[in-house]
Amino acid sequence: MLTAIETTGTNNANHQIVLDENLPDNAPSRVRVIVLYEDNESNGNSKKRRKAGSAEGLIKMSEDFDAPLEGFEENQMSGNDSFEFLNDKVKGIYTFGEGKALTNKI
Repeated sequence: MLTAIETTGTNNANHQIVLDENLPDNAPSRVRVIVLYEDNESNGNSKKRRKAGSAEGLIKMSEDFDAPLEGFEENQMSGNDSFEFLNDKVKGIYTFGEGKALTNKI
């Protein structure tokens, strides 16, 4: 039977693993070791993780941010016949009676 113990440690200059805590007294002298590490730390290029909300108050948006863009509607939509259907006052273009039920039968 195998017993697993999770702990952390340090890989020293001699490539020896030094555990942060002692193994139990009844642990055998020879053990199997699985080493887990972050890839970005293995090559010395560890990146500092960004903290959520750290830019709070640094970004300012104008009061009229959500206001329509000047000239956008007339140039992009109202002058283009492709968008004419948006002016229709009809609610619910399709009805249940117009469609057919989907079945697995061919």
